[in-house]
Amino acid sequence: MLDWRGSGTILVVDDEDHVRNVTEMMLTQFGLNVLGASDGVEAVDVIREQGDSIDLVIMDLTMPRMGGEEAFHEMRVIRPNLKVVMTSGYNEMDSSSGLGKQDVFEFLQKPFDLENLISTVRRAVEGS
Repeated sequence: MLDWRGSGTILVVDDEDHVRNVTEMMLTQFGLNVLGASDGVEAVDVIREQGDSIDLVIMDLTMPRMGGEEAFHEMRVIRPNLKVVMTSGYNEMDSSSGLGKQDVFEFLQKPFDLENLISTVRRAVEGS
């Protein structure tokens, strides 16, 4: 799994700079183009400006200004089929109550490790 090389553009959305920066570094190691946003407002702006070039969004649910759930719904208005992986330090059941399971590609619980991140991204970008 960890010898995989990907392609495509991933938008990483997290208000914690360290989490966002480490996630971005992990993804670039595997050949992916990575953009970052510090909250839902920035993320929606990126989708408005560059939405067609983004293959996947990895987004935290709890952020200031605009949280992941609201940002997710706004992004889906702009790009209805956009793949989104939600992340949270809370478990999936507690975190995703306002999101339909069919709407989110996958849930990734924090803290996640490199192998879980890459296997999730690989499934998303390869369509499996």
